[in-house]
Amino acid sequence: MQASLYTPYEMAQELAALLILALLLLFGVFMLNHFVGSIERTTAALKESEATFRTMVENLPGAVYRSKADADRAMLYVSEGIERLTGYPAEDFIDNQQRSYASVIHEKDLSTWYSRYKKGSNGNTYDVKYRIRRADDKVVHVQDKGRALFDEAGNLLWLNGFVWDVTASVEAEEKQLSLERQVQHVQKLKSLGVLSGGVAHDFNNLLMAIMGHTELALLTMEKTAPERESVKHIQRAARRAADLCRQLLAYSGRGAFEIKKIHLNTLVSEMIDLLQTSISKKTALHIDLPNDLPPVLGDATQINQVVMNLITNASEALDGGNGTVSVSGEILASEKEVPADCFRAEDMPAGRYICISVVDTGCGMDEETVERMFEPFFTTKVTGRGLGMSAVLGIVRGHKGALRVTSRVGRGTTFEVFLPAAKKDTHSTTFMTSDAADDWKGSGLILLVDDEEALRLVAEKMLEHMGFSVVTAANGLEAVDIYRKMNGDIEAVILDLTMPEMDGEETFRELKRLDENVRVIIASGFSMQEIEERFENKGLLGALHKPYTMRTLKKALRAHLEDSTPSDSSF
Repeated sequence: MQASLYTPYEMAQELAALLILALLLLFGVFMLNHFVGSIERTTAALKESEATFRTMVENLPGAVYRSKADADRAMLYVSEGIERLTGYPAEDFIDNQQRSYASVIHEKDLSTWYSRYKKGSNGNTYDVKYRIRRADDKVVHVQDKGRALFDEAGNLLWLNGFVWDVTASVEAEEKQLSLERQVQHVQKLKSLGVLSGGVAHDFNNLLMAIMGHTELALLTMEKTAPERESVKHIQRAARRAADLCRQLLAYSGRGAFEIKKIHLNTLVSEMIDLLQTSISKKTALHIDLPNDLPPVLGDATQINQVVMNLITNASEALDGGNGTVSVSGEILASEKEVPADCFRAEDMPAGRYICISVVDTGCGMDEETVERMFEPFFTTKVTGRGLGMSAVLGIVRGHKGALRVTSRVGRGTTFEVFLPAAKKDTHSTTFMTSDAADDWKGSGLILLVDDEEALRLVAEKMLEHMGFSVVTAANGLEAVDIYRKMNGDIEAVILDLTMPEMDGEETFRELKRLDENVRVIIASGFSMQEIEERFENKGLLGALHKPYTMRTLKKALRAHLEDSTPSDSSF
């Protein structure tokens, strides 16, 4: 029997080594399985995270990008959202394969886009707005916000950013700014209107003194007197100045109106011959007014001036070249259809409106000119007073309407005038008296009330020349006191509307308290429509527009005094 090669101790060691090796092998297999599982879980997690990130990125309202920091700024990565922004697929922009991102930037905004690189290279974040031109040629506003990344040595590696569409917010801001500018402009024009109206009112009083005295002088002067021709020159100059005042009052919206129903088709058709002679022979004038346009309630002379000014200005915008001026009209169902960006009257009434459009193919106007064109004495012409367009705006506002201007340099201008349509039950009302014989004579005592001494003096002489006796008052308080003392003797009161301390309306009320049948004629340089509204159904005898001549004063007195009782609507 052969002896064992291993001792029991050695065998035990061998078995122990095998056992340890087996345990190590089992542990290694376990760890390998764990490691493989960990890798699989990590890979799955990474895939899930990447899918989540991609889903989030692709659902963003814009595009995430990484661009190079070299000269071409080519995209290293851009999300699919770039296609929604530009209309071009994302792969087109990677390394400028099909096109560079710079190629879709609006040509006027390239410097803004390049500025983000400068800001980023200085270690700053960037946040810029610019426009891009889409594949369908539509221009949209975008906002581009991001940050530059650097290596440990401080070298610029790339730009990481996000770009998204902000067109809606930009347009909303522009609309808000436009409305704010419109409000500011309207307030400025209103202030200028108050100023021009006040100046015109005071100037009217001076003109009446000049016109009245020249008229009286001509009546008493020998027809062969050498001075007669000079006086006539003064008279003509005063009338021209009065016309200028009427334009200023029209701008302020407080001009004198003769209100009646106006059919715009008829009014414009009657102007055709005059219009053709007033505009350039190279201007093609097209009139297209619907036959079913309802009438408007207004002053035919003033509306005529609006149409004439708009058409002649449109013709002049063609600058002597060939072009077209088109006049058209439409009916708006209600005042709600009148655009918000108009120069509006403060108290536009509810109801239907007529829109008259005058469109030219001329040179157009820049924004600054459009903003200033309605200012009194502003003009782009070599000659001219600059009151035509300001008068147009005043007349439209005085008729409780609105006016809108749209213009682009080189693409022409459109004027839209919105006027209230006359109601079917509205009757024509005129503020003018009928013709009277020049030799008509009056009798009785007239109380003349005006705060202007020069006007009182000339009006007193006019009345005396007509056969009246006259007592004058410098203000409302004095007038009330005189009427109280001479109640039974006063035939009628000619009362100035605008006076300090107690104005014409307050004086009228006090006179009515003293005598319900007092006969009062209001004298004013402002709109007769305004007087009608303020004294409606209050028993006013009538109204007289300043500056008046002896002829118009005689017409008014004869028309009103031959009626023995005051009328509620005797305008």
